[in-house]
Amino acid sequence: MDISALPRELWQPRIETTDVLFFSGGDTFYLLHWLKKSGLAELLPELLKTRVYAGISAGSMATGKSLALRNHVKLYPDEAPMKYPDDEGLGFFNFHFRPHLNSPDFPKVRREVMEELAKEIKEPIYALDDQSALKIVDGKIEVVGEGECLILNKGS
Repeated sequence: MDISALPRELWQPRIETTDVLFFSGGDTFYLLHWLKKSGLAELLPELLKTRVYAGISAGSMATGKSLALRNHVKLYPDEAPMKYPDDEGLGFFNFHFRPHLNSPDFPKVRREVMEELAKEIKEPIYALDDQSALKIVDGKIEVVGEGECLILNKGS
């Protein structure tokens, strides 16, 4: 369901009857913009007391405290300023998440670049490849899958 295309009175009852809220990939800034503008961002903390949030790519990055890893010049040196300058995430967790580690589609999302970013971003960083996921229940973080996971600044 596209919350940017439907009025709240249509999407909200549908969301309230589902067990899993799934957020796909794409433009993380666009997703967050519409989560906030639609009012869904305000509803999510209460909804997630009894539901599961599942996100891939942008849908997973949106859950952190900010989009610092999405907007960082070392990862995206050639991009023009974003249309949505607000980089505040949903704030479900006090760490940063970066999907697509070592993906050929994201050539800058590599160990060495992430280690450099970790010098500037003091919160923990979880960078996972496309065969891995984070499972978070009651604040307990578990890496699941068969791929690679890079965890930086975990001790801070």
